[in-house]
Amino acid sequence: MADQPTSPILPWIQVGITAIVSFAGPWIAVKLSLKQFRSQKRWERQQEAYMKILESLAVVRNYYGTLFDCIVRSEVWKPDENELQKFKDARFEIEKYAAAGAYLISEASTKALQKVVGSTVYEPGDPKHEFYDNAHAQAGKAIGVLKAEEQKNVMRRSRCPRRSHDNLRLVCQVPGGVVLLKLSADDAGGIGYSPV
Repeated sequence: MADQPTSPILPWIQVGITAIVSFAGPWIAVKLSLKQFRSQKRWERQQEAYMKILESLAVVRNYYGTLFDCIVRSEVWKPDENELQKFKDARFEIEKYAAAGAYLISEASTKALQKVVGSTVYEPGDPKHEFYDNAHAQAGKAIGVLKAEEQKNVMRRSRCPRRSHDNLRLVCQVPGGVVLLKLSADDAGGIGYSPV
């Protein structure tokens, strides 16, 4: 069987495809890795925010619940310096996240926090037992909303495919046909390509 003549341009096309893949592959891998990294960091910040807020809401709810119980039982309760500072810090955290809006937490969580902040502003002349009961109830409702929203966030995250394992297919035209290459990035930032 005689050798078939080959085009003098075919080796250059193969070199060109190899060069494109060798330069494009790492660039794509870096882009995919950075996207995954940013997504993971954002998710971690959200989780941290939800945990801080839930802890702060629990402190505020407990504080107002204790004050309400004391009024109902006609007792006097004077929180010590440590309890009072813990309450003030918790209230500050809630106000901070309520003011930040839906940057890290959901819109529903933000609205729940804003209701808590609004309910913890005492108006002179209002009955104190109603004020404490309302603030305690709003903090409890907010805890429920934040737990539900955080759970949605976790569920949404678990359904999201791992971006670092996505594949990209390149179609390269060569004389006499088409070559399809599959590029894939791994967790270590490596890149691989193979004909499909």
